[in-house]
Amino acid sequence: MRQLLDADELLKLGKTRVHMLRLADRAAAASSDYDRNDFVNLCLALTKDEVQLNLVGWTIKQSSRLQEWLLNGAGSRAVRAHPELRLAVFRRRAANYDQRLTAKRPIWLKAPEEQLDVIAGGNFDVEALSGLLEREFAEPKWEKPAYHLRRSWPRERVVELGGGLAAEVADEVRVLLPFVGTLNTLA
Repeated sequence: MRQLLDADELLKLGKTRVHMLRLADRAAAASSDYDRNDFVNLCLALTKDEVQLNLVGWTIKQSSRLQEWLLNGAGSRAVRAHPELRLAVFRRRAANYDQRLTAKRPIWLKAPEEQLDVIAGGNFDVEALSGLLEREFAEPKWEKPAYHLRRSWPRERVVELGGGLAAEVADEVRVLLPFVGTLNTLA
């Protein structure tokens, strides 16, 4: 897929890091790897059911950047303009959540996650996301939202496309790269 991108697109994409696959993993993944871990990134994931290209807001700072953008006019319009995208909303709960009454601070390393909702890009609604956040995150010190702005290809489509999948993924990278650039310049 990288071979289908031009030099400017590759520069914006940054280095690619392939994640080690462990037996317990649900997906194999490779992601853009920036020098700052507060930057959102793109991640290509392969599961048993689909291939996903995700714009990832996972850490607290990444998630905050993405959430701010999603809840403002420019971000919500950008998402609605791409009905092929889906916004997966997750709850990350601190790894020591069960000790929250006695622990001094949450531990986020290896924090478990739960997918709460998937919102179609064309139907994205700021009020609906705001309501979900208000309902689902009663303990903000111990629970944090995380996001994947996703384009996915089901297994059947992947098989049908064969080697043509790389061109489709490259096209979607081109759609998401401007979002990544915007998000990573937010203060």
